[in-house]
Amino acid sequence: MVKRNPVKNKYAVQRKGIGKLAAIRKYMEHCIRRIKKQELKIIQQLAFEIWPSTYASILTNEQIAYMLNLFYTDEALLNDFNKPGYQFYVLSINEDDIGFAAIEPKNKKNWHIHKIYVLPKHQGKGLGKKLITFIEQMAKELGSLSLTLNVNRYNQALLFYKSCGFVIIKEEDISIGSGYWMNDFLMQKTFED
Repeated sequence: MVKRNPVKNKYAVQRKGIGKLAAIRKYMEHCIRRIKKQELKIIQQLAFEIWPSTYASILTNEQIAYMLNLFYTDEALLNDFNKPGYQFYVLSINEDDIGFAAIEPKNKKNWHIHKIYVLPKHQGKGLGKKLITFIEQMAKELGSLSLTLNVNRYNQALLFYKSCGFVIIKEEDISIGSGYWMNDFLMQKTFED
């Protein structure tokens, strides 16, 4: 979990018409924000925390390390950040960064989700769904008719994506060098009018 400088939040709830502090209630506030170039380390830190447990049952430790070093070095993240239209977003709850996404318009009618991850201890709480919904709403507002993403064919997230309305449109085997492959499904969600 990546800590940020705290920002004052209002957790106090007042009873209607009384004017005195009636109760203090802490609740899970979530925030999704687009990050700046100088914040790319947040993405890197989260990836290095999330990937080992996410892919432990699918990939070897060697392939996980290889892929982290391929996709999440300072240079790789900066290269992605500088691509036209490529955007990184961070999901936070109660001011702690707990997930991220990277998206890119492929054309005027389709946006691709390159990366979407939530820390394992925060999965199953509807936060990944909030991140998908945020991306979907933004893409729709910008004229997109669909979202696509790649997911490892053996990743449990496949069921999550299906529950969000994505369907498998094809299988892809993508060579990433050093004898490693990404064995993925390409999934798509088409927006209804």
